[in-house]
Amino acid sequence: MDTLVRGVAIGFAVAAPIGPIGLLCIRRTLANGSASGICSGLGAATADAVYAYVAGTALTIALRVVTRLALPLHVVGGIALIALGMRALRDDAVANAKPSATPRDHLVAFVSTLGLTLVNPATIVSFAGIVAGVLERSTLLSAGGVPMFALGVFLGSTAWWVVLGLVVGRMRAALRPRTMTIVRLASGALLIAFGVAALASLLALAPAHAAQYTRGMATQTRSAAAAGTLVIGGDLPVHRLGFGAMRITGPGIWGPPPDRAAALAVLRRAVALDVTLIDTADSYGPNVSEELIAEALRPYPAGLVIATKGGFLRTGPGRWVPDGRPEHLRAALEGSLRRLKLERVDLYQFHRPDPKVPFDESVGALAELAQAGKIRHLGLSNVSLAEIEQARRIAPIVSVQNRFNNASGGDEEFNGVTDDQTIAVIDYCAQHGLAFIPWGPLAAGKLSSDRIAAVARAHGATPNQIALAWLLRRSPVMLPIPGTSSMAHLEENVGAAQIALSDEEFAILSLGGSA
Repeated sequence: MDTLVRGVAIGFAVAAPIGPIGLLCIRRTLANGSASGICSGLGAATADAVYAYVAGTALTIALRVVTRLALPLHVVGGIALIALGMRALRDDAVANAKPSATPRDHLVAFVSTLGLTLVNPATIVSFAGIVAGVLERSTLLSAGGVPMFALGVFLGSTAWWVVLGLVVGRMRAALRPRTMTIVRLASGALLIAFGVAALASLLALAPAHAAQYTRGMATQTRSAAAAGTLVIGGDLPVHRLGFGAMRITGPGIWGPPPDRAAALAVLRRAVALDVTLIDTADSYGPNVSEELIAEALRPYPAGLVIATKGGFLRTGPGRWVPDGRPEHLRAALEGSLRRLKLERVDLYQFHRPDPKVPFDESVGALAELAQAGKIRHLGLSNVSLAEIEQARRIAPIVSVQNRFNNASGGDEEFNGVTDDQTIAVIDYCAQHGLAFIPWGPLAAGKLSSDRIAAVARAHGATPNQIALAWLLRRSPVMLPIPGTSSMAHLEENVGAAQIALSDEEFAILSLGGSA
């Protein structure tokens, strides 16, 4: 139902500013008191309804430009609805009650108006958006949400134009003058009501459904810069919301992605959204993630930090075998440099301690590679507080990457480290100026609680956005790296940077979780 409501709202908002031909026809009919030629209103209204349906659906789903266009369209649509409603009421006495348009007039108007609107630049962009959406294979398209959303857009835009048709007497051939007067008055009032509702939703005066329509959208252009800046190692400033490049590979983090073009597009969009740290590893694919990053982003823009990792062998989908042997780590780094087409890695992280190899030997090998100029800064992953201190006695360590999210807590071990140990690690990182990079910040999309849902509703946001906002608030050295292969989810995740939680909200979200 929420999807349908959002579709209706967008249908009304989109139909208003992109129906110039229909508006001209209506104005001419009001002035002349008759409907003739291509200005037969019912035909024009129907054609514009079809156009609004296609353009609205394409723009809001495929192109993902709703963050930039939703508010302007909403404002223009609301004002247009009110203005036309007032015109309908004013011109009620002028409307001609005599039938004048034939079925042929309506048919000609439909064909002519649709033909004219198809050459509108917005239409070209819209159809390009449809193609982009198909190539992208967005989760919304695959999740079956489109039919209900499209129905809403169709109902909203069609109702907009049909009401206008009634207002100017397009259907008066089948109605008596008194009935037509009532219809016109009711239609004008309805238009004004819809216009007020559209504008009121922007001020949070409309029902909760209006907030759901704009949920996850920021009134400003989304940017990871809104999360603030963290300086890694004293000389690497990065925005505190990064991108994890594990999910751009195939199922089980094995092999190439199902849609290579979409994966490349997500990487480029992340940089366009001011993400300045991309986290990857030689084991993602394996090798696939690093290859895609180089293909999508070289030459790398100034200020972009590529952080990669070594220390795992892959034997198949979902299979991970620790390998901390010095010879393996040296080969892993050389492979990463080759695939990423770099001479030096800005941040190289030991992916996981190997129980079969002394920890000092693994860290010592990476320290030698740093001294050789192939690694700028060293980081650790999946480590305990004792291991961090042990590593720092061998070489400077600038970051730690452990699993952590709003649901973390307890003594269950994962990759050799418990959640409770990780909470102590976060405090240690804050005290010693180390960046903490939580992997799994959204628990693969499984985070859900009444507390998160309630805060999300209050902000007109999604639960995932609130979970990321909580992480950013949790510690000044926190640098979440949510990963995705979906453009829609990328936009959603970056939108979290602009959400500011109150002290009370942060406290509520921390109850029973990882405080």
